[in-house]
Amino acid sequence: MDDEEVHHLTQEAISTRVLDLSARCLEALPPQSLACGGLLVLNLSGNALKSLPHQLGELVCLLELDVSFNKLQSLPPCIGSLQQLTRLEAAYNQLTELSPEVGSCTALEYLGLHDNLLQQLPGSLGQLHHLTELQLQYNQLTGLPLELGTLSSLKTLQLEGNPLQQPALLQLAEASVTDEQGLNIEALQRALAAQ
Repeated sequence: MDDEEVHHLTQEAISTRVLDLSARCLEALPPQSLACGGLLVLNLSGNALKSLPHQLGELVCLLELDVSFNKLQSLPPCIGSLQQLTRLEAAYNQLTELSPEVGSCTALEYLGLHDNLLQQLPGSLGQLHHLTELQLQYNQLTGLPLELGTLSSLKTLQLEGNPLQQPALLQLAEASVTDEQGLNIEALQRALAAQ
């Protein structure tokens, strides 16, 4: 991707407030691509990104961020500055850890972390009280933080494909924990307490 194309996309994003840099074989973000402070949607999916720049935290108006299908091993702590973010898609990466600062993204309604290498989750996820969908399938999770039991808005929790240790959590994973009525938060709380 050359400088002229980046400039064109950045100029377009100033008016649309949407920047789509998906499937461009990017290994790093061009510095000028994050110069659009009023962005609402940023799509970086389908690249070869190994890290995200700290300038990402300056996009405080951002509502949706898609960094799926990259080579990310972690999300930067600056992610916590994105307090308006309602949707974060980080599936199909190589995430081995999740920054506790994600818990500061208190407007999140959807968090897609499936198909990564996560072994544990931070308890700060319990601060995401607007979260309705949490996709965790196909990671390396053996347990879940107790704080997930406080997420009363959670309707969908996907856990299958994880080496969960506790029988009650295994049952939740097998049930895919979603139906017309949504997640049975009491069943989740019981399973978490039994860990």
